Amino acid sequence: MYFDRRLWSFTKGVRRRIFWAVAIGVFATMFGIARLALLGWLIAKIFEGVPFDDLLWPFAGVAVVMVVRGWLEYFRTMVAHDTAAKVQVHLRAVIFDKVTELGPAHFG
Repeated sequence: MYFDRRLWSFTKGVRRRIFWAVAIGVFATMFGIARLALLGWLIAKIFEGVPFDDLLWPFAGVAVVMVVRGWLEYFRTMVAHDTAAKVQVHLRAVIFDKVTELGPAHFG
């Protein structure tokens, strides 16, 4: 992964939001792993011939884990997009200020 220190300076003021988006992504990944583990366990129980009535709570647990993971992914995406938009606005302002400082003769 390429890391440019000049671009990192444009993230000043939104670094907590970047950390927050990464943390939410880690939690979403943990819920994804839990979902897969629960589904594997549930499929094993089905093949063992456990009655359907005894599987209602495990089905509900899998559904809850899937909904929470989806919500976390949505929330992470919204935080990441909003953070990227803030950085983009700041970067555009810096570029615009530099272009106006140089003047039209520089580009002509």
